[in-house]
Order: sequence, then C-alpha cells, then structure tokens
Amino acid sequence: MPDTSEHHTAHGTTPIQAGAAAVAEVVEIHGPVDVTVLQDAIRQVVAEAEAVRLRAASGASGPPEFTDGGSLPLTMVDLADEADPAAAAEARVRAELSAADAGLRSAQTLIRLAADRFAWFHRHPRAVLDTFGCALVSRRAAEVYTARIVGTPPGEGALPSPAGFAEEEAAYRNSPAREADAAYWRERFAHRPEPLELPGQLGLPGRTVPGPGPDA
Repeated sequence: MPDTSEHHTAHGTTPIQAGAAAVAEVVEIHGPVDVTVLQDAIRQVVAEAEAVRLRAASGASGPPEFTDGGSLPLTMVDLADEADPAAAAEARVRAELSAADAGLRSAQTLIRLAADRFAWFHRHPRAVLDTFGCALVSRRAAEVYTARIVGTPPGEGALPSPAGFAEEEAAYRNSPAREADAAYWRERFAHRPEPLELPGQLGLPGRTVPGPGPDA
C-alpha cells in the first residue's frame, strides 16, 4: 500500500501452501493503519469479486456446485497481547488452512499483531480462484484502501466474474484470433533445435522400481 502523508504503510504479500483444495495469502501490513478504512476496502473488494463469495455445500456427493453466498465475513482477531503474537497468528493461519471446508468456501481474517502491525489472511477454494487470482484480490484491496485514504476514486480494477472469464474464453476459441495465434507459434517453432541432454543424473534413463514379491 503506497505511502501517504499520514499513513506510512509497507506491506509484503506471502502466498501460502494451502494444499490441493485451496489457495491463500497473508498480507503483512507495517505502519499506521486506519482499520475502519481497511475493513471497508476489503468489503468493497468482496462486493466486487464474485469469485471470493462463491461457496459449495459440504457433504454433497459428486463435484462441488458453487453458488454466490452473497457476502464473506471479515473476522477480526487481536493477538497483540499474546506472548508471541507472530506465533499465535501462524497457528491461526494453519488452522484455517486445514479447515474441513477450505476447498468449499473462502475465509478471511484481519489480525492485529501490534498497534502498527496487522496481517490480512484470505483463503479461497482452488476451484474458483488460482494463485494469480488470489494475488489480484490482495492488489485490488491495496488499491481501494489507498484511494480511500487519499480521497480519490479507486478506479476500475474489479475482478471479472468467473462467468465473464468463461464467456471471454469461449469467444476466443470461436474466433479467427485463435487459429492465427496457433499458426504463429507453429511457424515460430517449426525449426526448433534438438533437446539438449545434460550429463549426470538428468541424462540417465528411467528405472522401474520392482514392487513387493508375492511373499511380501
């Protein structure tokens, strides 16, 4: 989040290994923060981005069917008085990542670690948002927060809906542009060189590992 005359805020965004079912990030915020403005900025991003509101029912058979849940609560947690706020925050994040519904619905938490240090954790089902999309959510929240702080409109930048992505992909697949792109790349790599084999283990032929014998 860019600096302003009243808010000197630095942040780092850390992608989290959330397993096969979900993607997640922790946005670390250092410096004075207007918590109310930050909450409003995050809520605006949730209202803009349909993907983060999608959820599926637990226990359903077959592939999950996602529908718009209408909102995404922002949980507030104050860990500033803990003996080790960072360790307490890490434990909470790990619990969120291992939640049974991690692949079915998004979750987010704004964690206060000190008067001038916060962390915003957000997690989303991988079926509706990938790692790049997760990063776009973080970037859009920073844009909206900064605009609200300096008193300017946040501008365009809302994440397109999944349906919009699907329509754009379908339009591309049925357009002359697809064949033109394919022709370009076929010509571009028509005379590609032979693959280079490196010495050592990377050049060794594959090996078949025998399974256990009948007496195992």
